[in-house]
Amino acid sequence: MFTSCEDTNEPILLQDGDKFIAFERTTASAAEEGNAVGVLVYIAGVSGNGGSVNFAFDTEGIANPAVEGVDFTVLNTDQTLNFATTYGYDTIWIQPIDNLEYDKDKKVNIVLSNPTNEFNLGANTTLTFTVVDNEHPLSLVIGSYSATATSYFNGGEAWNLSTYPDTEDETVLWFINLVNQGTNQDVFGVVDLDAMTIEFPVGQDIWIGATDAVLDGFYGPSGADAIPTGGVITANIDANGNLTILDEFGAHIPGGNSWYNIYQADGVFTKSAKGEVANYVEKVSSPRSFR
Repeated sequence: MFTSCEDTNEPILLQDGDKFIAFERTTASAAEEGNAVGVLVYIAGVSGNGGSVNFAFDTEGIANPAVEGVDFTVLNTDQTLNFATTYGYDTIWIQPIDNLEYDKDKKVNIVLSNPTNEFNLGANTTLTFTVVDNEHPLSLVIGSYSATATSYFNGGEAWNLSTYPDTEDETVLWFINLVNQGTNQDVFGVVDLDAMTIEFPVGQDIWIGATDAVLDGFYGPSGADAIPTGGVITANIDANGNLTILDEFGAHIPGGNSWYNIYQADGVFTKSAKGEVANYVEKVSSPRSFR
């Protein structure tokens, strides 16, 4: 049998001295041939007037830097964000620049500084932005996907996920939000473009928290046999980069039969239009028994 988790949204109580400005997250990315991508910066305070914050681009220490004007442009009129109130967000807009060369993914750090009106900088003061090279050997399967599959707990589900290439191994593809309601860790698959398959090794960490979970599954289509240690979940790739999952897969709590979520061997990941490599909202369900 399997298992799921409820969202736990605790209220955040701010004192006046705690007010801050910060990035929503610490990473973002976009395909170089894609549309402009918005990077969110939040302001949080108790009352009174808003403030402003500066941002700048820094490539120090980055081996393959993304250079403004060469690899991307900034669509904001200046590099200052102004907030009219003490809550909400503003956006840094980045337009990737496409080229015809395979020069691998490039990165740049966006750094916040000089908050005004006695605001502090929050925890996320630096965001690493990646321009994903569309000439990558795995470009067929890099991007955003709309996923559907039948959950043993919830019936038919639809959710979004995205992929990005490994920085060292050009056969490895990383997946964000592979298992709906059971993912807060990216997991990888090994791509074989000759066979047009992706193989996901079972046993990878997929949820780390109060109760950890790993990627696990059963061989399809029947689901009669558990995939052993060292085994893989297999997906077929079509000519458009769409994926069909051939095995049952999910987020398994080791040592028993509890799962956050598990799907039948009917998963289909349909590749979305070119553009931003999607982020996701982290969610988890309560563990439930399966088999």
